[in-house]
Amino acid sequence: MDNIKKEIQDLETNISSLQSGTKNEKILADKINGKLKLYVNFTLEHINEDNQGHYKVRCKNTKEIRKITELSLGEKNIIAFLYFILKLDEVNNKNLNNKIIIFDDPMTSNDDTMQYLIIEELNNLVKRLKDQDKLLIMTHNNHFYLNVKYPYDSYKKHTFYRLVSNGVKIEIKKLTDKKEDFKTNYEALWKELEFLYDSAPCETMLLNPIRRIIETFTKFNSIPAENKNKMLGSVEGAVKLFNVNSHSIEDLEADLGGIDKVKIINIMKECFIKMNAVEHFNNYWTKESTV
Repeated sequence: MDNIKKEIQDLETNISSLQSGTKNEKILADKINGKLKLYVNFTLEHINEDNQGHYKVRCKNTKEIRKITELSLGEKNIIAFLYFILKLDEVNNKNLNNKIIIFDDPMTSNDDTMQYLIIEELNNLVKRLKDQDKLLIMTHNNHFYLNVKYPYDSYKKHTFYRLVSNGVKIEIKKLTDKKEDFKTNYEALWKELEFLYDSAPCETMLLNPIRRIIETFTKFNSIPAENKNKMLGSVEGAVKLFNVNSHSIEDLEADLGGIDKVKIINIMKECFIKMNAVEHFNNYWTKESTV
């Protein structure tokens, strides 16, 4: 009888644990719905069938059940992200110390609207971390990086690394102060150009960031498209060099006619000179003098 009672007690404990887990999973679904209610057209429902819990999604418009497989990759990612964030609260409640939490590009397949939701959740997570905990966030999205790091601007308390490829190898650079970091996506283009100037195995790798810099410069300053062409057209060879060569792959053996990286930067600087913006160029290009 004692053995049977012990088996019954163990089964009841197991059932109670499963019921508690099911309750928690339903609470998680409700919390995820609350965070996503303004951004998606579905709700997440926790279903308990045959003593097994699983999730379904219900369309807000038709009220029909949709298959999980019908969700977009971005929708799946944001659900997984929020689920992970909320499950961390359960871990925190168990008073576990020395946690290492890693996010590998949480912005993958999500649009700008979701980006700000993700940033807010990460910032709230940081506030809940204990001193012994470690948080590692990896991303290739400059805009996301600038926004998520904004409250954490101490290069002594926090650690920032930039991984930059020159087409042959990847350099891992630890950032030690604000001067080594960038503050905008536009500034990131200049940092990329500077890195490629020093490390690129061929001069052609400089052309694409230069084209993007010129495009951004003209758009930000509300310069009409024809004036952008004028900016390039005012310097002999600039249109072909920056507009065509940075796009075209029709000639895989194309030769830049002996134009080295110094001459490329000289031509770029001359374009800014023609637009009376040489101070702008000098502000961002901090390497040795060109023209």
